[in-house]
Amino acid sequence: MLSDAYGRKPLLVMGLMSIATGIAGVAFATCYEQLMVLRLAIGLGVASTFTSAGMYVTDISHPLNSARTRAPMQMGMSAGLLIGPACGGYLLENVGLELMSLGVGASSFCTALCVFALLPETHRLRPGERQRGVLDTLKSWAPILSLKPFRQMISFGWCYNAAALIPLIYVDLALSPAVVGGLSTANALVSLSVTPLVAKTADRFGKMQVVLPGALLYGVSLMMVPQVTTLIELLPVLAAMQIGACMCGQAQMHAMDLAPVKDRAKVPSLWNTFGDTGASPARTGRWARVSERERARAACCG
Repeated sequence: MLSDAYGRKPLLVMGLMSIATGIAGVAFATCYEQLMVLRLAIGLGVASTFTSAGMYVTDISHPLNSARTRAPMQMGMSAGLLIGPACGGYLLENVGLELMSLGVGASSFCTALCVFALLPETHRLRPGERQRGVLDTLKSWAPILSLKPFRQMISFGWCYNAAALIPLIYVDLALSPAVVGGLSTANALVSLSVTPLVAKTADRFGKMQVVLPGALLYGVSLMMVPQVTTLIELLPVLAAMQIGACMCGQAQMHAMDLAPVKDRAKVPSLWNTFGDTGASPARTGRWARVSERERARAACCG
């Protein structure tokens, strides 16, 4: 709603500012309640940044090149993940949480300044157009949701987010921060390598021709995770999951193609809203089960 009312750029800048504040504030947190507030600030910033970024890309693309237009943003994220998690894991173990948090917060703040200085606006209110409220925004989703193929794609996105378990896999295997950072870097390298090919294939042969095999690959890889006993065995499974995830990412592009042209910019916010409702309860319940196993292990070890 805010992105439609005030433009994509202000929400991108303020979202990055919120992320910077939340991450840097971790250095000064002294209790769980303060950490929760900071995490809420980060969540608000992530929602603002990624939704506005998705709408920004939608503004400058059309159905014939939507996958290739979005690919640079995905590749940029993957390129950042090549460095960020590895450096973060190393700094966490060798420098400490406080300095690491301040450094990451400062880098996010600098990114916000770069967006403010360099990025042009792609959406402006037309003269005489009134700003939408929350109720108006929800009503504007109704025509899109009335399309059965679009509802099917939204349901797919919900199921995919509910099955996103990689962070919990790391916890269950009790991996160190440096190892987790290295694995995230490896995942980003795989994503960076396959994204251009996946985007080109999706635009040429159709998004669903990529999404369905990707879902199958992701699901089979996920079922192999319980059989993993060592880090070496985990690596090829994670690589296959990452390839499947890149292919499944074309589902949102397909949903944009299904929506009427005038409503395409609304798809990212709608997609994220439904997807997050699948991710949150699923991960919370699984996290509880993981924590229970960890407590049992600790008890057995005395």
